[in-house]
Amino acid sequence: MFFLLYCFVITSCDSDDDTYCVRCEFNFIEDELVRRYCDNGDGTVTVFDQFMGSEAIIDLNGESFDSFIEGVDDEGFLCFD
Repeated sequence: MFFLLYCFVITSCDSDDDTYCVRCEFNFIEDELVRRYCDNGDGTVTVFDQFMGSEAIIDLNGESFDSFIEGVDDEGFLCFD
């Protein structure tokens, strides 16, 4: 579900926000996928995908930011502050 939302909700955001962000990495053969997830404090997360050079805002639909990051980690990403 996350991947589907991520693909269709691409937008830009203000990178000067004072938000809590987590960096997540995934090694895929010779490429390293790096994403930064930032808690906007309003029930949404801004995702910056360095590989694609895109940003997306994802609605957490009531899920906590920590729970969301645990799900990303469960998908095989290594996440850290």
